Amino acid sequence: ILVRGIPTKANIIWEKLVDVGYMKSLVFTTPVDTREELIARIEQAAATVRGRPVSLLRATTESWLRRAQLCLEHNGDNFEQFL
Repeated sequence: ILVRGIPTKANIIWEKLVDVGYMKSLVFTTPVDTREELIARIEQAAATVRGRPVSLLRATTESWLRRAQLCLEHNGDNFEQFL
């Protein structure tokens, strides 16, 4: 579900949202068996995200915002050909 009023410029809040999705992809590359393993993977993913340059975060955010805007413009239909 997309939220109305998506900001047109990248900002720290949206960068953090993008990082959450990226972190989840790092944490759950394979099934997690124990709580301790989950905590260790979250810590490792956080260290990876902290090591990313700000320019990469900004580019990722801007790409996500562009995709969200195109999705809205095309009423949720296929929009990837317009990227």
